[in-house]
Amino acid sequence: CELSKQVRVIINTPPRVNLGQNQEICLRDTVTLTANVTGGRAPYQFAWNRGSGQSQRVSPVLSTTYIVTVTDANGCSDVD
Repeated sequence: CELSKQVRVIINTPPRVNLGQNQEICLRDTVTLTANVTGGRAPYQFAWNRGSGQSQRVSPVLSTTYIVTVTDANGCSDVD
């Protein structure tokens, strides 16, 4: 006797996120950082090291690094 079974493996393309170039602002100024996403499958979830949502309006008083992780509907993610 013999038994066989097939399994299909689907490869999901992960999203790609880009925050763009480094930003320089003067003290007390504000800049909006936007996570631009390509690929993957919507809807996307955005998790920043300081906040949430696709865009962040920031007014740092010291030079600060902002990091965003984007996760798509397939659970694939990218960081910038």
